[in-house]
This record gives sequence, C-alpha cells and structure tokens, in this order.
Amino acid sequence: SGIGIFSLPLLYYLARNFQKKISLHKNEQNEFKKQLDDGIKSLEQAKKEHDNIKNNEEMPEDFKAEAMKFMNQFVVAEKESVEKLKKKIK
Repeated sequence: SGIGIFSLPLLYYLARNFQKKISLHKNEQNEFKKQLDDGIKSLEQAKKEHDNIKNNEEMPEDFKAEAMKFMNQFVVAEKESVEKLKKKIK
C-alpha cells in the first residue's frame, strides 16, 4: 500500500503530461484552421479588389496596370500561404 501512495504523484504527473500534449496538438490544429479560414477570406477579398480595379473605368491606365500587377502578386502570395497551411493541417 505504501508503493501505491508514493506512486500517485507520478501517475498524476504522467496523466497531466499526456493530457497537455493532446491539448497542445488540438490547439495547434485549431489555430491552423483559423489561419486557413482567414487566408481564404483574404484571398477572396483580394480577388474582388483585383476585379474592381480591372473594371474601374475612371482610373488612369498606367495606375491601373501597376495596381493590377500588385494585386496579382498579392493573390499569388496568398495562394501559396493557403497551400502551406493546407499541408500543415494534413
């Protein structure tokens, strides 16, 4: 019975350590999912902005070309970050 009493703190420590590892893994996955959702929303917004710039008739053509170039770069970068997050989740 003495071994049982002295082993209780060790068992508690091991159980808590295991529980913390599981919680940490779950929290990491949830954070990746949140980042993925934010990235997808940002990508959709960037595509809308690109279309708005493309369809804007009042904007000078040289400025429109530069803005579209910038938005294309932003969309490509955002797609890459979304793909990286998708790989992390799997």
